[in-house]
Amino acid sequence: MSRIFAFMKIAIATILVALIAFAGIAQAEQNKGGVRTLTHATIDEVRHGDWLLVIVAPWCGYSKKLVPDLYHIAQSLKHVQVAVIDGETEPSIHLQFSLDSYPFISYVHDGSIHVYSGEPEWEPILKWATNDWNKVEPLVGVRNPFGWQMSVLGSTTHFFWSFYHLVRRNSVPFSISPQLAFGIIFGVCTIALLSIVICCVANNLDDTLADSPQGKPQPQPQSQQQQQQQQQQSNKKEEKPKEEKSKKGSSVRQRKTAKRLDD
Repeated sequence: MSRIFAFMKIAIATILVALIAFAGIAQAEQNKGGVRTLTHATIDEVRHGDWLLVIVAPWCGYSKKLVPDLYHIAQSLKHVQVAVIDGETEPSIHLQFSLDSYPFISYVHDGSIHVYSGEPEWEPILKWATNDWNKVEPLVGVRNPFGWQMSVLGSTTHFFWSFYHLVRRNSVPFSISPQLAFGIIFGVCTIALLSIVICCVANNLDDTLADSPQGKPQPQPQSQQQQQQQQQQSNKKEEKPKEEKSKKGSSVRQRKTAKRLDD
């Protein structure tokens, strides 16, 4: 029994060492030559520190020429990390950064993005990233890819893109085209979302009407007889203090008269 436990320990240790080595190889492949390969899931890494961010496309001639030169730039930039993203395989990045051409070259300093507009050659890019990036105004507002508007757009696109590929992989056994399966599921989700929105709006509308003066029950108008009764009661209440005051006055006069007769 002890030999079995020893063998299990050795096997578990071997598996852990293999996993660690595999993770190290994958990390080294991602950071090959000092250039970090990012995706939508890891794009938030460039929000902190200084980065030279380059978004490329495989079909772009300028991108094909620039990608090998990024390793020279990474070796020259000592305090700046270099990252590259494939915009063709990451449509969410394409929308989030509002790309209309490739390659997209920018300098990111603590989340603020400064866009390079010169020639896509490694020497002018290196010079710009070293000295001149801070002379370019950063993207602000809806133009900022890391603003909440563009971040929501990118995350939504990534969700539907991943969902589409999930449906595409699992629709084959049912002999359904991926487009039809995605359309059906998207329609069901849209109807469910609209139903939730309508229910929330109707609930808020009911609460608003209940709190409004028109929604509250109005007091019924009193009849003429009831008004007369209330008037009589109010008159009686006013007459009582007068009667009590007259009674007090008569009793005082009687006491004074009796006192004079005694004298």
